[in-house]
Amino acid sequence: MKSPATISPVQLFFILLQTQIGVGLLSLPYTVHEEAGKDGWIAVLLAGLFVQGGIALMWLLSSRFPGLTLYDFAPLLVGRIIGTVLTMMYTLFFFAMVCHQLSMFLAISSNWAFPRTPHLVFALLSIAVAVYLVKENVRVMARFHVLASFLLVSVLFVFLPLIPHFEIQYLLPVASNGVEAIMKGSGKMVNAFSGFELLLYLYPFTEGSKTAKWKAAAGANAVVTVIYTFLAFVASAVFVPKEMKLT
Repeated sequence: MKSPATISPVQLFFILLQTQIGVGLLSLPYTVHEEAGKDGWIAVLLAGLFVQGGIALMWLLSSRFPGLTLYDFAPLLVGRIIGTVLTMMYTLFFFAMVCHQLSMFLAISSNWAFPRTPHLVFALLSIAVAVYLVKENVRVMARFHVLASFLLVSVLFVFLPLIPHFEIQYLLPVASNGVEAIMKGSGKMVNAFSGFELLLYLYPFTEGSKTAKWKAAAGANAVVTVIYTFLAFVASAVFVPKEMKLT
């Protein structure tokens, strides 16, 4: 019997990194600014820390069943009926997330970049690429994520020209909007980190020790947190509140 394909911890890192970062990256500064104002970067940083705690719990749970996915060990933990409900909710969550990401991609590509191109064209192209990848094994999908991750470097080049325009006074005094506003912003931002839940499925297909898997998952979220925090920080340091509402 042919053994199932496996991935390395490095490939797990890139899969989780790409899964967490979506097109919502472009609207992130405005989204968090609605709740936390100029302290949005603090809210994003706290959200990343909250998610890190969730990853730790999922890692501990998966470590108890190193050879099983959530679909396999959920019935063992809570029974067949409740386990089936949980796995169905898990599947529906990712389906909803894909639909949300696709709708945002269509809104940005069709409304901003290519207004004369029908939404259907971009939808079919996106779905075709997705179907082509998911019919392959997890190793092929991991290789694609590794290659695509290098495109994230371009994000840095977008922000570099903005550095001379930083106005630190826009950020002062720090945390002046209050703890409540920052916490509301953090709660709103947790959704932007969605994708780390894939660890519950990928854990048994990842080679290496459980420590290596933890470093990969936690490291991916740490990089996402840094990118999101940096984006919110730059936006708050460059744009005044009135301009943020227009972004």
